[in-house]
Amino acid sequence: MAGFSLEELLGWMQGTSRINDWDHLLALSGRALNTALRDQHATRLSLGNALRGISGSFEIPDTPGVMVQYHLNDCALDYPVLSFAQASYVSNNLSVSLQLSGGQKIITHDGAVRSLGTYSLLDGPRLEGVVPITFRAASAGQEAQVVCDLAQEGAVFQFMDADTQNERDAGGHFFKQQLQALGERSSYPLVGFADQGNPFMHLERVEIGSQSPEPGSEEGALLLYSTMAHGQAGHKPSNDSGYKYLIPNDPGQDYEFAAQFSASLVSRAGFAVALLDTFGADNFEFVHQRGRARRARATGIRAKAGAFSVPPVNQYKDDRYEYRSEAFELSATQGDTPLSADFEETRVVQHWQTRGTVKVEYRLQSDTSWTTYTVEFSWRLEQVFQLVNDEFGAGVEGEVFVPQSREPDVVPIDLPDNVSADMRQRIVAFVGHIVKTALLERYSTSMTAEAAPVFLEHTDVADSLPLQPSMIAMPRDYVAFGPFASPSGALRIVPANPSVLAGGRLEFSVEPQRSVVYSLDNLDASNAGTIDAQGNYRAPPRHTLGARPSVQVLLRAEDPQSRESCVTIITVLRQALGVLTDIQVCNPGGQVELAAYSQGDGPLEWQIENPVEGESGTLDLDETSRHCTYTAAGPVAGKTYVLDEVSVTDPASGETASSHVVVLQRTSLLHISADFAGSTPGSVQLQASLNGVPVELGVEWGIGFAGPGTIDSQGLYRADAESTAHFALITAVFNAPVIGTLEGYFILPLPLANAAKVLGRLRR
Repeated sequence: MAGFSLEELLGWMQGTSRINDWDHLLALSGRALNTALRDQHATRLSLGNALRGISGSFEIPDTPGVMVQYHLNDCALDYPVLSFAQASYVSNNLSVSLQLSGGQKIITHDGAVRSLGTYSLLDGPRLEGVVPITFRAASAGQEAQVVCDLAQEGAVFQFMDADTQNERDAGGHFFKQQLQALGERSSYPLVGFADQGNPFMHLERVEIGSQSPEPGSEEGALLLYSTMAHGQAGHKPSNDSGYKYLIPNDPGQDYEFAAQFSASLVSRAGFAVALLDTFGADNFEFVHQRGRARRARATGIRAKAGAFSVPPVNQYKDDRYEYRSEAFELSATQGDTPLSADFEETRVVQHWQTRGTVKVEYRLQSDTSWTTYTVEFSWRLEQVFQLVNDEFGAGVEGEVFVPQSREPDVVPIDLPDNVSADMRQRIVAFVGHIVKTALLERYSTSMTAEAAPVFLEHTDVADSLPLQPSMIAMPRDYVAFGPFASPSGALRIVPANPSVLAGGRLEFSVEPQRSVVYSLDNLDASNAGTIDAQGNYRAPPRHTLGARPSVQVLLRAEDPQSRESCVTIITVLRQALGVLTDIQVCNPGGQVELAAYSQGDGPLEWQIENPVEGESGTLDLDETSRHCTYTAAGPVAGKTYVLDEVSVTDPASGETASSHVVVLQRTSLLHISADFAGSTPGSVQLQASLNGVPVELGVEWGIGFAGPGTIDSQGLYRADAESTAHFALITAVFNAPVIGTLEGYFILPLPLANAAKVLGRLRR
């Protein structure tokens, strides 16, 4: 992947601000963010907050002469995956895709089933879209967040399991409505910002952008441009600005974020916070100046009240004398220069010239009697605070110093004239020392060089992962690089999110190593499998999975001492090979696309089972052997339909799956419908009709493709409770007087428990 090394990035930042006037700029690796969303998905599943149970129908517009409808039943969406192929520094829109991990799709033309397929985690198509990534300010009980809200009005989706743009758009609109109906379950927190107490680091606003290391790359980084309280909004780099990709690409290093904080921000958050804490925040007003920024920013603070109490000093010595003083106060406002602090670009400068009355006592160290004066003094308390690289180059530290000046720092106003010049200097030195020392000691309780690291510690990715700087520096602004970190000592299950074939085995453990209790929750199937105390898992056998090609099992590990727990998702696959579509209908000479999925990497073999010369179609494989085009034969005289079973085999595993094609030769006059209202559980009554009139006698019923279940002479279909098939092709033959032999068919979705509600939405 293209990009820049840490050394190159620091060189680019050296001496020049690369933050574009923002207070804070955070870049998060899209790859790491997607991994965090995957792990978050396991937690959402455990809490019942995942995107599941999506059912409904939608009609495809602009299909003259035929009504095309899609019917989806019990669909589930996986977690959103962020893509940066269309990354933009200036737009908050981001490409997002979600895999359909389960459910059934039926396509009908004028109410007749034309296609039926079942989704699994191995073959599920994707819902692709463009979603504005947005900021939610902190509110009561809720921290500030940057979220991917799939349900917001600005989101646009396309359902990729469709052949035409019309179908993709209509499907996308359907899913957006479903996501909106799911409410907050459709919102995915990407980054959370917990309040960490420093008023200057309070997040007020975040704007969003993105970047990629090279044009068109799926890899990239989410960019968060932040404005803090009393800070400023900067400007985003233009897309052709040449702004560098911020995540370092050093081999062997795991950099997943890059954070920049303006030198001005970390200075005021490091020093001005001490002034507010010392004198009381209510005793200050902020000085704002509107400049190039889009909003007013604070350029400093100014005291409007308050005082500083200098504690008594009972023992202070120089080379000849010892001194003591009583407590006294210094007003923040009553002096030649009221207390204020200027927020400069890289530092904070304190200005304060105040007066106070001090009772000073001194004596020779060899003497026992004290000389006492009560004197008014004037202090010039100028201080500068800034952050600098430490001397070892391993971090950043704060420094406070007094700027050079020709004016004295301490001036006695009414010290008696008979005090010698030497004693005068000694008293001034003592009084200056006790004030500066007391002030710095008080400031030091809240003055900090750690405002940025603390902010990052309180920033979490996908609800759980804090940012852990592994390198910090001050090339000009404050910068930090590092990985997402699991909370210290947090449990995690390994392997995470594995897949296993039905009946297969896996070995689980936890890190860090602890004694835990494992438990299973069957999210999709009646049987979740078994796991022993050592973490040895056995997946449920194939026959217990129902009709689903894959199921998900929630594995939980809990430390019985601390009650700490963690979860992961196990995907159990019915078999290592499957097809995307179970059955399709086409016309003579028409083509349908077939596709297979396999856990293996080897080539797949396709063939038509029991082909009939002149009736069966032909197959054309692509170079991957995962896709195949079926071309139907031309018209076949005397036939209403032709049936072809297309099988695909993985030679490595020996497993085989089949897709089925009905080639409709002519419109059938014999219409078949299903009546669930009068049926008992596990069965359904089929009814044949001719020109709208039910045919009660003489219908020969059958099941095509040697499908599951049975059907009697009255058209009563009884399901096979052990079958895992997703459909049954019901056939009917009727010898009508005058007209002759009529044939009809009906594609019955399985299992019957779902078929009733699916067929209830079909318009026939």
